[in-house]
Amino acid sequence: ISKPVHILTTSATPRRVVNMTAIAAVDAQIREQFERLDRLLSQQRARNYQDIFEIKPRGKKWQEANPKQAS
Repeated sequence: ISKPVHILTTSATPRRVVNMTAIAAVDAQIREQFERLDRLLSQQRARNYQDIFEIKPRGKKWQEANPKQAS
């Protein structure tokens, strides 16, 4: 479990608690953005991998327009 931990001592002032709450909220937002970006990149890599190995049928018009790539 890789979750952030924000520790306050018992002598923390109310101001320090508010500041730590703000830091924790921003930290959570940044982590969520990184996780979302990582998921999107993983999906894109999977699509690229699939495109490399997927055989796509080509129509006659495409083969006529791209004779070198059609063979």
